[in-house]
Amino acid sequence: MFKKIMIASMLFSPITGILSSSSAFAQQPTNKGVNFRKVDEIKQLFELAKKQHKNVFIEAFSPTCHHCEAYIPTFQKAEVGDYYNANFISYKLDVSQAKYVAFLNKKNIWIAATPTLLFFDADENLLHITPAGDETNSAKGLITFAQTALNPTERTSNYKNIYQSGNRQPAFLYNYAYTARMMRDTTDNIAAINEYAKQLPESQYGDNINFLILQKIVMDDENPLFKYMMNHLDDYNKKNDPKLVKQTAENIIMFSLYSSRGAKFSEEKRNEMKANLRKLGIEEKSIIGRFAVSDVNFYLEQKQEDKVISTLKSFYDGKNIPSADLDFWCKLFKSRNVSSSLMNVLGTCK
Repeated sequence: MFKKIMIASMLFSPITGILSSSSAFAQQPTNKGVNFRKVDEIKQLFELAKKQHKNVFIEAFSPTCHHCEAYIPTFQKAEVGDYYNANFISYKLDVSQAKYVAFLNKKNIWIAATPTLLFFDADENLLHITPAGDETNSAKGLITFAQTALNPTERTSNYKNIYQSGNRQPAFLYNYAYTARMMRDTTDNIAAINEYAKQLPESQYGDNINFLILQKIVMDDENPLFKYMMNHLDDYNKKNDPKLVKQTAENIIMFSLYSSRGAKFSEEKRNEMKANLRKLGIEEKSIIGRFAVSDVNFYLEQKQEDKVISTLKSFYDGKNIPSADLDFWCKLFKSRNVSSSLMNVLGTCK
C-alpha cells in the first residue's frame, strides 16, 4: 500500500519547470479521454458534481511544466477517460493564476510541484492529494490514482487515522509527512518525519533518499536528519551540489524561524540557528535582517528593552530607521504598548 511511490514522484520538476507552449493545455474533446470542463468559477464544478452524483478531480498544472505536458496524451487515452468521466467532474487548474491560488489557499493546500492531482467530494472536501511523476505517467498510473481517491481506507484524507492507529512503517511515515506538508499541517508533518528519522540507523541518514526527504519534507531544524546534515556538511557537499545543500539547510532553518513555534524559541535556540546560518556561509548582515522582527518581538516579550534597541541598531548600522520601515516598527511598538522611552528610539511616529 505504501510503497515508495510518493518519494519517487518528488523527483519531478517544481512549478517553475521547463518552458512549454501553454496552448497545449486547451480543453480536450469530450468524446476522447478525460473531459476537462471549462467553467468561470470553481464552485460550478462542485455544483455539477452534486447534480451528477460524482466527485471532482482537479489537475494542478503550470503552463511552464514539461511534465504536465507529458501527461496530456495519457489523459487523452480512452481507458483513462472512461474511468474518470464515470466518476469525476474534471478540471485543469493553472497554478500561475491568482484566482486559483486563492482557491488553494482557502483549502490550505500547498502545491509543491506540478502536476499535482487533487480529488474532492462534491462538498469540496479533499479526499486525496498526490504528486504525479514520470514513473506514474501511464493509463494504469492515472487510474490507480483515481481508485485510491475513491477508496476510503487508502486515500490521503485517511492518513491521520492510519497514523493514530499505530502504523509506523517508514514508507507510510514519509508519505504522511509529505501529505501533511502539502496540507500545511506542520504539526503532523513534524511528528511523522521525526518518527521516521528516529527509526533509521544513523549510517543511513546521509543517503540519497534522505537528502531528498530533507529537500521536500523536513520543516523543522530539530529533526535528526537535519542535525546530522549540519554536522556533516563537508560529506553532503562532496556527494551533492553544494548550492542545493546550502539551499536545503537554509530553507529548513527559515521554516523553523517563521513557524508559529518560532516566536517561542529561546535566545539560546536563536543563537544556535544563527550559528548554523553562519556555517552555511550566510553573511552576518543577512542573518541580522532575517531575525530582526522575530528577535525584537522576543525581547519585547522578555521585557529586555536594551536588547530591542541593540537589535535595531545592528540592523540599521546605528543609523536612523528609514521612513519606509518606520511605519512598520511604529505599529509594532504601539501594538505591544512599549514604554515611551523605547518609542522615542524610533523617532517620530505618525
